[in-house]
Amino acid sequence: LKNRPDYKEAKIDLENRNIQTRFAKNQLLPTLDLKGSIDLNGLDREFSGAVDDLGRGEFYKWTIGITFEFPLSNRAARSTLLRRRMEKARALLSLKSLEQQIFLEVREAVRAILTAQKQVDSTRAAQVLVERQLEAEEKKFAVGLSTNFQVLTFQDDLAAARSSKTRATIDQIQALVNFRKVTGQTLLFNQIRFEKSGRPR
Repeated sequence: LKNRPDYKEAKIDLENRNIQTRFAKNQLLPTLDLKGSIDLNGLDREFSGAVDDLGRGEFYKWTIGITFEFPLSNRAARSTLLRRRMEKARALLSLKSLEQQIFLEVREAVRAILTAQKQVDSTRAAQVLVERQLEAEEKKFAVGLSTNFQVLTFQDDLAAARSSKTRATIDQIQALVNFRKVTGQTLLFNQIRFEKSGRPR
């Protein structure tokens, strides 16, 4: 699971839904704000005098206040919270469904590898058997106890056995590639790493 990018993405999405749900829940709470300001005034009738007043900093005006808000019904915030909770539940179900899908994919990939290995072993054994039969038939042909047709038949059988072994080997490689894919190890197997580039100088 830790190597699957789609699983990581689903977990990040669920965490985002959690944050959005907490934020929506927070919007139902009352708020208490402390506000303050300070003004510096120039009171002279002349512009230059007013500028001088500002420079001396003699005329300050301070303001401090508290604002308290308590939502009574706040239907919009409650509706948003309900929607966020539903989105979070869907994201959680999606994550669990993805987990089950990954488990199934890995199980099937392992089964395919085992089946492909058995197929490779059986085709290898069949090829060895046909090679021995052809070798024996060629020896019989050399002493006149066989015909060209018999030798050609065994050669055709050997070509078919080699073709079957090649197909089984390809199936085995494809099964291994698929296993690395469903376990998220393709980049790791191929030693591919992504690194953050430094800032350009």
